[in-house]
Amino acid sequence: MENNDQQIKHKSASDEFLSGSLNYLDGVKDVKATKRRRSLKPIMIVVLVIVGLFGGVAAMLSISKRPVEETVMEDSGNEASDVQAQLNSCLRAAQADVEAGDPEFYPKLIASYKAQITCYDRYDNESSAKQGLEDKLNSAEVAARDAGTSQAAIDAEYDRRAAQIDEEYRQYVAALDVEAARHDDEMRRRLEKNAEVAAKHQAELEAERARREAELVANQAAIAKAKAEQEKVARCNEYKAQYGDKSAEELARTDASVVQAYNTWQDYAQKAEEYRNSGVVLSQAQCQNYILKGRVCPRQYEAKAQEAETYYNQLFSQKVQAYNSSRKLACGY
Repeated sequence: MENNDQQIKHKSASDEFLSGSLNYLDGVKDVKATKRRRSLKPIMIVVLVIVGLFGGVAAMLSISKRPVEETVMEDSGNEASDVQAQLNSCLRAAQADVEAGDPEFYPKLIASYKAQITCYDRYDNESSAKQGLEDKLNSAEVAARDAGTSQAAIDAEYDRRAAQIDEEYRQYVAALDVEAARHDDEMRRRLEKNAEVAAKHQAELEAERARREAELVANQAAIAKAKAEQEKVARCNEYKAQYGDKSAEELARTDASVVQAYNTWQDYAQKAEEYRNSGVVLSQAQCQNYILKGRVCPRQYEAKAQEAETYYNQLFSQKVQAYNSSRKLACGY
């Protein structure tokens, strides 16, 4: 501290340079708001550039180097917080390692302190560490005045570093734009691929659904056919159990109604033959006596036999047709 007190003479010039540096940091802060939450990185670039310009912060006035952990907050319990993590990162980038004898010693040291104070202003304005940095900054500014730091040298270095900061920030933004474009292309490609895969999968699902529906219809048809066959076999077995293997004609001849019609026909035919063979010829008046008694006149036996025969033949034909239909319905033949 005793050696540095003899070097300080231009506090206002140094303040003006560092004020410009901090204003530039605030300008970068305004730009960052429009660049997809790139908020911290431009500030960090500026801080890193200042660190490159002004070196290290360890040597303070007398000057011995001190570890980075001296001004970084030591509360590890809050490191999980985004704000605390950003503060720690900002402080690490703001600290400078300044060698004794460096002609830019005080500008670099002062800029480092101000950059660290700016970190606290942005992330933890109530921290007690900020007051300690402000005290060190005041001492460094006094030493810089006593050392007679050249304002022209400060301005020249500032202009050079400001131009470098502008270029590095431009490159940084351009790189982000390229990466964003690449990311957009990749996302678009993935979306298109996903849409293609989804469409293919949907088509496969539709095809599978159609195949299963067709299979279901076919199975239902097969089941219905098998059931129909079983029912047909059952009907045929039932028919055969009732009628056996007799033909429709045989069944018709043995049908009770057909047998009765046949017997009626044969009865009248026999009586007609007996009347013819008797040689008796009845008059109409005699026939009327038979009718009045509720009997058939022998003269009418021949006509009754013909009627009975006609009825029998018709009934027999109907019964044959009915038995054929029943067998065909039951057995299919």
